[in-house]
Amino acid sequence: MSVNLNDAHFDFKTIEEFDLKLFLTENKNQSPEAFLLHSKYNTKNLNWFLAEQLKTYPKATYKLPTFVASHCWFTGKSYEQSSSESSALFKSSLFSGNRLLDLSGGLGIDDWAFSKSFKAVISLDPDHKLNELVRLNWKKVGTQNCVRIDSKAEEYLGNATHETYDLVYLDADRRDKENRKQGIAEGAPNFFAIKELLFKQTNQVLLKLSPMIDINYCLKELPYIQNIWIVSIEHEIKEILCHLDQTKNLPVQIQILEIDKNGERFQLSADENCLHSIETINPKPENLYFFEPAAALIKSGLSTHFMNQFQFQALGKNTYYFTGNTVPYPLVKQGRIFQLIKQSHFAKSTFQHYLKSISAERINISARNFGLDAATIEKNFKLKTGGDDYFFFCKNQLEEKLFFHCRKISD
Repeated sequence: MSVNLNDAHFDFKTIEEFDLKLFLTENKNQSPEAFLLHSKYNTKNLNWFLAEQLKTYPKATYKLPTFVASHCWFTGKSYEQSSSESSALFKSSLFSGNRLLDLSGGLGIDDWAFSKSFKAVISLDPDHKLNELVRLNWKKVGTQNCVRIDSKAEEYLGNATHETYDLVYLDADRRDKENRKQGIAEGAPNFFAIKELLFKQTNQVLLKLSPMIDINYCLKELPYIQNIWIVSIEHEIKEILCHLDQTKNLPVQIQILEIDKNGERFQLSADENCLHSIETINPKPENLYFFEPAAALIKSGLSTHFMNQFQFQALGKNTYYFTGNTVPYPLVKQGRIFQLIKQSHFAKSTFQHYLKSISAERINISARNFGLDAATIEKNFKLKTGGDDYFFFCKNQLEEKLFFHCRKISD
């Protein structure tokens, strides 16, 4: 379900005058499908667009709370491609100045956030009807220092070489009709194709990249790179940010940001030299605690560096499970920490005997570098998931199979 705002029959004037707050209140318990079947509204395009609001609003409540509270309009595509407010506000906290240029405006969430730290935000997008929607939304949320221009980035940069900016921001479109692309060169606009124009107009560029991008690739291929932020919300990586600054040549800072459900931020940082930390693989039977790094910490390549600070040992190469004897409090928001109850070599009979001995009706299963995934282990042993007992499965450096019985330590 998605509406083409650029349809010649789409009446944007109706949207400007429509009472969306009243509509959402009256239809809050109605599904988009039921609304379309019984709609009293008299234009097909308006009906579909209102149905799209009913579909999007329940999802947007957490992602875009300010825009939801102000009864802003969304399209399905622009909503899915937009930053969350929490990640947008984090980006705006990193930089400030007079003028920012956003080469990929979209729904305008990042522009709204950057308007709080820059005196003027110039935002580009070639979709002129989406831009009308964005301008209307900005009025609703009280944003006054953002200008949306109907233009492609390449055209604007080619015609505005006299302009200068404190920061240029690029969140390239990585989607086509078939799939979502990951590479920097595959985005629209292609950063590598416009970088010379960019650095004539600014010293600093901030790139928002795919969560799937390889950190080492960024370090190798991007010019003037000074900072990398891995932004994770509730332990799900949402975006990779790369800050390029042609005035500096310092070791790259790699920073891991976790944002919890309350919007609170937890951050770790180390420079690129720490990527080469040597992993200690010597799990001791008497260790008391088990640590499972979150995805962002693993993505950063810094889990070994931080685990070494707390004398935690890896259970196997590239396994990303660790055991140690002290609770690593600075890291508890960057993963899960457990009390280690039992560790043992794995064999089917050994594991079945242990399960009977603890009389656990439900257990939680995780596995890495084990040969079987969690779902297969659950199926093979007819396990029910849930409860307070956690079992982790992996291989050690000798390729021996192990299991670890743990209980989660409260936050």
